[in-house]
Amino acid sequence: MKAPKTTSQQALERLQTVKTYIGKHYNDELRLAELASIQSMSPEAFSRFFRQQTGQCVSRYINEVRLQHCRQLLLETDMTVKEIAFCCGFNTLAFFNRTFLRQYGCTPTECRERAGR
Repeated sequence: MKAPKTTSQQALERLQTVKTYIGKHYNDELRLAELASIQSMSPEAFSRFFRQQTGQCVSRYINEVRLQHCRQLLLETDMTVKEIAFCCGFNTLAFFNRTFLRQYGCTPTECRERAGR
């Protein structure tokens, strides 16, 4: 017989469910209410829950996932920076460039050039 799950195990499973969903749908427009509904929580409660479990807000996590995919595409494809930004869920090129620079310390174009592409 399995032992009952602890609260922390349940929280980790709930968090993993949402992270998996984000990983599969990072290129879609993800709304806090949509993610909260996956866990049958209000957006406010989900936002608190996510921050308590990860130490960061949901939008920052989503952007990090998107940026990882963008960086991979920059290094492995000949897609334009604009195409990459939009296919990975960023709505504006300016926001993508700013977010990429903040995360990696270089622009997307510089990242690609440094990799010799």
